[in-house]
Amino acid sequence: RLITSRNQAWNDWVQTFPVPTFTRDESISLIQRRGKNISADDAYRLAERLGDLPLAIEQAAAWQAQSGMPVERYLTLLEKHMSALLKENPPRGYSRDVVAAWTMAFDHLQDEAPEAADLLQLCSFLGPEPIPYRLLWAFQHARDLPPTLERVLHEEENFYAAIRKIGKYALLQVNPGNQTITEHRLVQAVLRERLDDEGQAEMVRLVCRLLTTANPGRPDDPSNWDLLSSINRHLTFTGILDQDSPDARRLVIDQIRFL
Repeated sequence: RLITSRNQAWNDWVQTFPVPTFTRDESISLIQRRGKNISADDAYRLAERLGDLPLAIEQAAAWQAQSGMPVERYLTLLEKHMSALLKENPPRGYSRDVVAAWTMAFDHLQDEAPEAADLLQLCSFLGPEPIPYRLLWAFQHARDLPPTLERVLHEEENFYAAIRKIGKYALLQVNPGNQTITEHRLVQAVLRERLDDEGQAEMVRLVCRLLTTANPGRPDDPSNWDLLSSINRHLTFTGILDQDSPDARRLVIDQIRFL
């Protein structure tokens, strides 16, 4: 018997096989097969923006095929209306679109474990690259953390409990060996869109403050390179280059020196 499930607790009972995202070539092949007059370059850009997620790739290709909209225009709309577009055209045989599935999972997580939901929301304002536990733990040195995040980041057992609860709903990928978590770029986009403009701006300020707090400084010291590299992978996604503060400028200067 074959069971498909997003609940990672099945690992405790049976042998499991993760189903990964498409390879980039697989994404491009499906987009060009399902869409209309899409070049390889445009298919690549669309696949990259959708993070090679099979359901999202299928929905986007079908939408483009039916509407004839140029990929450039579709990508522009994705930037502004990600959730709305991904609700269009759910693949045949699926009872709900990917946005509905993620939204329902997040709502359940928020009811069950508010601290875990807030940690996941925080990660949605970082980049789609793997986030090392070490980077998240460095955030604990920030002042005036929201109470839920303070409980997660200051107590190691609370942190691991939050990771397990998020993983239960498959809202991020956990790599225990590398001590990293990865939140898919589309999940990030959907969770960001749950907040109004003021809420998003507040989260951007919080993430920038956390990154400047995590900055170890001394970029010539090799012992700091691992953390500096982790910060670097998330800088361009956070808006910190637009921040006008001494700490933000110091972080950017340290990154330039590190590179």
